[in-house]
Amino acid sequence: MTKTDEGYLIGKAIFTRTGLFKYQRSDGSVYNEFRSEEEVFNEDSINSFKLKPITNNHPEEGHLDSSNVSKYQVGNIGEDLRRDGNNLVGSVIITDAKAIKDIQNGKRELSLGYKTLLVKKDGVHNGEPYQYAQTNIKGNHLAIVYQGRAGHEARLRIDSQDAICVNINNNNKKEMSEKDNSKEFQEKIDSLEANKKVLTDKIGELAIKVDSLEGERDALKSKLEEALKIDHSKELANLVKERVELEKVAGKILKTDLAEKSDNDIMTDVIKLQNPDLKLDGKSDDYVKAYFDSCVSSFQKKNLDEQKQLFSNKTDKDIDKTGSEMSLSQQINNNIKTFNLGK
Repeated sequence: MTKTDEGYLIGKAIFTRTGLFKYQRSDGSVYNEFRSEEEVFNEDSINSFKLKPITNNHPEEGHLDSSNVSKYQVGNIGEDLRRDGNNLVGSVIITDAKAIKDIQNGKRELSLGYKTLLVKKDGVHNGEPYQYAQTNIKGNHLAIVYQGRAGHEARLRIDSQDAICVNINNNNKKEMSEKDNSKEFQEKIDSLEANKKVLTDKIGELAIKVDSLEGERDALKSKLEEALKIDHSKELANLVKERVELEKVAGKILKTDLAEKSDNDIMTDVIKLQNPDLKLDGKSDDYVKAYFDSCVSSFQKKNLDEQKQLFSNKTDKDIDKTGSEMSLSQQINNNIKTFNLGK
């Protein structure tokens, strides 16, 4: 290729060839597609590539049209496309500065972007089997790449004084070596492309899960906001009152600090005090509460009986600590009231 006064690169290039092309399925298996000379050099197919845009790498969208061509175009294919042996050749012009720099630094293989009707067809070409045949090939763009599917021949040739790299085609031995490596490199690239597809699918699945989780999060957030609007002061006051009452009643029985214990633990300790062998594992809160109330009643009755026994040997008349007379029945009733008030 040569450089114009404007800094453009112009010259001839091999776009593609006939023969077998390897592709890799998502499961890692490789299959061959055959591109015959009847299809590659079909007049309609050749005309479809004339004046089509050249890109630096294939576009992310895969297909170029008037809506996205300005984003990717770095040059154009000429109109003088023709057959040269098994190759399709023609003129090109590269106008983009970055693409020109990449070419001068060694990025000069080519890869066609096209549409084709793939036909299931088993056959053999040069001793190697293929499973599909490409038909009705229609050009869309030509991409400058580091490794083209058509092989090392499909590349831009730089032979001007601006060239940075030596034209390796002057050394047949080296060219053969690079041809041998090209197949290995292509297989690696195909494998990477297959892995990329698998990862892309996984990313899509994860994106769906993220959307679902975000929906759940928003729903929970809405419920939380609604819950925060509700006045729970009355419920909290009742809970505090119930806790104070529980500690007051159980404290008289257990005679220990209950501040660090849960409601259930307090009730369990009271129950165990009366019935040490009782198993409460798996019992419901309602069961524990009912059993606790029964134990409290028993302890209160026991205390009353003890109070009565205290006065059982006294006469019907007795003198209180202030020296005033009080009947035995009045003293018992007062003790009962005192106990009840202390609950």
